Amino acid sequence: MLKVGDEIEIGGKQVIVCYTANYNNENYICVAYETDKVEYNTYKYIEQDGKLLVSDDISDEDMKKVLGLFVEEGLEEYGLPEHIQEIVDNLPKIEE
Repeated sequence: MLKVGDEIEIGGKQVIVCYTANYNNENYICVAYETDKVEYNTYKYIEQDGKLLVSDDISDEDMKKVLGLFVEEGLEEYGLPEHIQEIVDNLPKIEE
């Protein structure tokens, strides 16, 4: 099972795992790698016979759910940036 901070190789590039999630009994990772800038990609993966197999063939619906899980994880760990928190604090309150 991959963990945040693991360094792995995908497609000949060294990448760092930024987020992990399990959705519908499938494992997903968000990875970062450097070209002339930092880039990110999301993969579905399995570990089989000691090998890591990844795929970026993820349906739009699954991608929305998985990205939502990554955002939740990031918010739990880091919170909202101050300038975003100010916007959220000033949104009209919805009365139930």
